[in-house]
Parts: sequence; C-alpha cells; structure tokens
Amino acid sequence: MKELPIDKLWQALELNINESLLITLGSLKLVIRHDTKEWSIAYEWQQDSDDEKPSCLLGKDLDFTEIEQNIHRFAYSNNTSVLQLRPRLADRSVVTRPRVPFNLLARQRTWLYVSTPIWLEVVIGDNVTLKEIPVFRPSDTWFGSNTTEGEIAYATRTHARLKLDEISFNQYRAITPVELINDTEKPILLERISLPVPLLHLYSDKEKNLWTSPVSIVREPNNGTSIKIEPNSPAEVTQATELALPRQSIERNVFTRTLHALLG
Repeated sequence: MKELPIDKLWQALELNINESLLITLGSLKLVIRHDTKEWSIAYEWQQDSDDEKPSCLLGKDLDFTEIEQNIHRFAYSNNTSVLQLRPRLADRSVVTRPRVPFNLLARQRTWLYVSTPIWLEVVIGDNVTLKEIPVFRPSDTWFGSNTTEGEIAYATRTHARLKLDEISFNQYRAITPVELINDTEKPILLERISLPVPLLHLYSDKEKNLWTSPVSIVREPNNGTSIKIEPNSPAEVTQATELALPRQSIERNVFTRTLHALLG
C-alpha cells in the first residue's frame, strides 16, 4: 500500500489492473478499483469531521468490504489505466445559512466569504466520466418567494466570514467572495444566501486552496436584486489555476430564474 500526497489529488495517475485507490476527504470515503475491462466505484459518507486529515492510498489489497451501498460497476473494454479526479462545483444553486445571521445596514456594503462543498468527477482514459460524487452530501431545499416561484437547491451552512484572515481552508470546500451591497434605506437581515454556483468558475491558489469567481449581489432601492459574476479569479488569489469551467452559461432564462431571490 502506498500513500499519495493529497496535494497531487487533481493530477492524472496510473491505476493498473487489480489496483485500487482509497480516498478519504471530509466525510467521503471513496474506493476506485480497476479490473480487466472493468472499473468499479464504491463510496459512503461517514460522520462529518472537518478535523480529519485527508488521505489518498494506492494498493492491491483495497476492496469494498466495508461499504455496503453506492457500489457501481462500469464495463470499459479500452485498454487504459489513466485515472483523474476533477473537482467540480455543485450542479444546483447552494443556499447557505450563516451560522450567526447578521444585518447589513442601509447604504452599506461588505465582503462575505462563503464556502460550499465540491463534487468529485471520476474520469478515466480519454476524458470518460464515470460518476460525480459530492464530498459532503447536502440536503435538498426549496428557495423562492413562494411554492411556485423558485428552484430546488442544496442547503448547507457556512461561517460566512467577513475577514479574509479568518477563513479556514480545506480540500473539499470552495470559497466564494461575495460582495453584498445594500442600496436601500433599511437594514437587510442576512439569514440565507442563494449562490448560483453552476455559473461560477473554480480555481485553486498556489497553496491548493479552492476558490470560485467573485459575486456581487445588490439589493436595489425598489427592493429588487441584481447580481454580477466576475469572469476571472478573485483578487485575493495569487497564481490562480483554473480547475473547472462553469456548468452553465449565463443565458437570460437561467439568469432570470437565479435572480428572483438571492437574499432571504
């Protein structure tokens, strides 16, 4: 059994026949196995622990005996041993609740740093995707002004830090810098924010921390909401490397659905 450096997680590697890869990342335990003309994946979510050290083990004696659910087999006759894990942002908007809500006073603006969980895309050979798996299994939620206007999203919690030096980074959550602008004459109580993460780019910095495109959300004087998504890496990131393009392009119909209720 061989331990692989976790900072090499996003690089392509060789997984030969009869070899397996065991990855522990956040609450996710993932095993990928390569057999003759077949690839297999098994995974489960254990009790979430942000303090558990991520690990990546390569060996021939790793199997699925401890995982009873979420076992998937894929027949693949091409002769390839190339495996790559790619980080992706969620495939829906993520509704995140600050652990402690706060008020944004009238005619004020602030930067908020919000984290959301990533997905792992398992890719073999010449860009063949086997499966995407969330590192943390978020619950479904409905976000909208009523039961007919809105969208199904994922729900999660965040510390919603206001200061960059208070951010706690890890390998399975991406940080989104969010500029909140209150252009009204009344305070806004921030209890939850819907981030349109399928529209965002994903980056890593020189320390391999994960970031997304910056987002500006404006509460306008007429109580409408507007949003601006920057097409580049955050100003806080040095030596940015782009890891994933947005899942969706910013088309008018998608944009309109996203904008109906960003703050709540």
